Amino acid sequence: MSGNGNYWYNDKGFYFLRYLTKTPIFIPFYAILKIRLGTWHSGRWAFGNLIIKLIWKKGDLILSSGFIVSVNKEETINLKQLLEYNLAT
Repeated sequence: MSGNGNYWYNDKGFYFLRYLTKTPIFIPFYAILKIRLGTWHSGRWAFGNLIIKLIWKKGDLILSSGFIVSVNKEETINLKQLLEYNLAT
């Protein structure tokens, strides 16, 4: 599923709430295996914008969830670093 929305994180994990929905996608920090950056995800190109990709485990599944959090590349890189810091603590 895709769509524009807002993101936030706290000490439990990463949240993304798509516009016109009531329930955010929640990815707990304990489930995140890797964090990557790229310009495409799930066969979709992001027109040069960076996509933050969270590789995470849900039960027996390994999932990859990609988000364009900003058209500002520095903001996306900073978010990646902040999330990685939260994984390490």
